[in-house]
Amino acid sequence: MHCSLRFLYRFNHSVVSGPAKALLGLLVVLLSACSTPFAMNLHNYRIKSESLSAAWTKLSQYEYKARYDSYWKSPTEFTRDGGGNCSDFSVYMCYLLGPDAYLCIIRLNDASENHAIVEYQGWYIEPQVRQQVYLESEFRLIERDSYTEVMQKATLYGLKGLGNSVLSD
Repeated sequence: MHCSLRFLYRFNHSVVSGPAKALLGLLVVLLSACSTPFAMNLHNYRIKSESLSAAWTKLSQYEYKARYDSYWKSPTEFTRDGGGNCSDFSVYMCYLLGPDAYLCIIRLNDASENHAIVEYQGWYIEPQVRQQVYLESEFRLIERDSYTEVMQKATLYGLKGLGNSVLSD
């Protein structure tokens, strides 16, 4: 079973308590066994398969917003907020490119912090800069998540948006 630790942390520190928290916790555990990216699809996500050029064009209208946490915005949150950090750009690019895309957490050879990029059809792509790609020799791979894993984490198995009284986006 694959479950989002980021969600469990937020869930355990949320305002939800008692039976509602227990029920939602059980639901997340059950959904984590699903192999589909959107087990509960409250925002009508569809599996897309856009071209790399089209994805870069869409991403170019969004703004980088520095944030130093491990929270991944869903595609809905990203577009609503007008952008996000490198992880958020990578999640949205994976969403646009579809099941052949992977989100990679890397450490560039000349950097001291991790960075999120997208692996797609053998290319390591910088989502924030059109036509920028990395060679494998330029970074160390920390983590590589499949499209399904990325969408499950970023959308909480489709549960994000269930309502502010239960879960918040």
